Amino acid sequence: HDDFAIMIALYIDNQPILGWIMDVVNNIVYHGGPQMGVFANQLRLDPPENDELNQGIVLLSGARLLYGMFGYDEIAKSALGYRVIGAAGPSFIRVLRGQAVGYSSKMMSWDFAAGQVLAKTLGLIVSDIDGKQLDMLSSNIVLVATNRAHRDILALHRS
Repeated sequence: HDDFAIMIALYIDNQPILGWIMDVVNNIVYHGGPQMGVFANQLRLDPPENDELNQGIVLLSGARLLYGMFGYDEIAKSALGYRVIGAAGPSFIRVLRGQAVGYSSKMMSWDFAAGQVLAKTLGLIVSDIDGKQLDMLSSNIVLVATNRAHRDILALHRS
């Protein structure tokens, strides 16, 4: 029962302003935005290392991995390791903290809006699985990753 979070985001004219992800079990609120940085409660987070896919853990959607969709099988094989958590909030937190180099899953805007604000503020890349900007009004196959892991994942997805 640890893998859930409360997420809220503020966007103005489709621009990310503030995001909050609350890790309820551990009583940690990840919050911030482009004008202030990202914090875990009062502790300012540094940007994660810009590791490549083969240097870290990647978090993937279990169903899409199982059926080899979007190149997830090759992405998992190319990573140092992979995990299936099944919840957006805890997965975004792991990427924000540098515990994973990337995360991809099918999400609705309420699943990725807060994480996108925080991830972009820390210099992570957030896109759809094809590398395009996310549509905030529809479901997307979302990819959040370090710059290097993002590049590696897009190359595997396209091959």
